Amino acid sequence: MLLSIVLFFLIAGFGDVIDYQSNFSYVQHVLSMDTTFQAPSLMNRATKNPTVHHLFYWIIVAWEFIAASLCLVGSIVLIKHRKLPSFHSVKSLGLIGLTVGFLLYIFAFITVGGEWFAKWNGQEKSHIFITMIGIVLIFLAMPENDNANKF
Repeated sequence: MLLSIVLFFLIAGFGDVIDYQSNFSYVQHVLSMDTTFQAPSLMNRATKNPTVHHLFYWIIVAWEFIAASLCLVGSIVLIKHRKLPSFHSVKSLGLIGLTVGFLLYIFAFITVGGEWFAKWNGQEKSHIFITMIGIVLIFLAMPENDNANKF
């Protein structure tokens, strides 16, 4: 399951790099607030600065690759310890990677993009990703019982 999250973040990150303009334009619209309901009380939050748009975009891309890297290293460590009594004690990198990815969608997309910049159309996808990552996070965080590693 952790490796599937690695693949998810790698595809997302590479997609952001390879298809830069279409994915960047989403961030640009969010930060500019040009596709929102234009409420005057909220529009002071908008930024039209292209440098800020690119900075936010590259922060998201880096965040995806950091989450992928932590989950990948965590997966490798878990695979190496899969039949050892130390299996549960080496879950930390995987848990950190999942938490980093979880926070990307909670903070960057739901809180900043959805609430601060009033961009609602990214929240549904973010909820799907939060749920997917959260399920793996909970599953990995569960303590192992004595019979779990006998297969």
